[in-house]
Amino acid sequence: EDLAGLRASRLAWKEARGSARELARRLERLAPKSDVTPTSVVINAATAEEAVPLRREQSARQAAGIDAPWVTPRAAGSLLGTETAGGMRLADAFLFDPVRATLAMAADAERRGARVFERSPVSKTKFSRKDATVVAQHGTIKATRCVVVAICGPGRLFGQLRRHVREQQLHVSHGIGRYQ
Repeated sequence: EDLAGLRASRLAWKEARGSARELARRLERLAPKSDVTPTSVVINAATAEEAVPLRREQSARQAAGIDAPWVTPRAAGSLLGTETAGGMRLADAFLFDPVRATLAMAADAERRGARVFERSPVSKTKFSRKDATVVAQHGTIKATRCVVVAICGPGRLFGQLRRHVREQQLHVSHGIGRYQ
């Protein structure tokens, strides 16, 4: 909000929520076996010190008209199974089977004309403003759009993207159906 203002923040949040719903609908249509399940997310404040800025963020979200109720320490502890100073609950989240969803979306992309190169070891990448060139073991691929799925950071192969990638740690505690 401080960077873009209240109006832009509301619009960004509205778009993000709409995108999550749209993804869930698309997955339900493309991959009915991907087990799309609506849920909520709790951002946990593990300590009283972490609770102060999270409470401030929660208040700002509510002032902007975004549904973000505070979860008491007792309820959050019961939900998350950990010691907590409370948390902020966000609705409109979804759980799904990522493998089935990925396979269904790749198959849909292929039906629409995309070419998928699975298990193609890449030795080099080059990007310009207009296209991407991917040098693989058995040939070179040049495209106006390129999606790369990797299990690690940019490293040597995507060094030019290093400034756009930020590593962070995420800890997830998960309890289904215990808090509505």
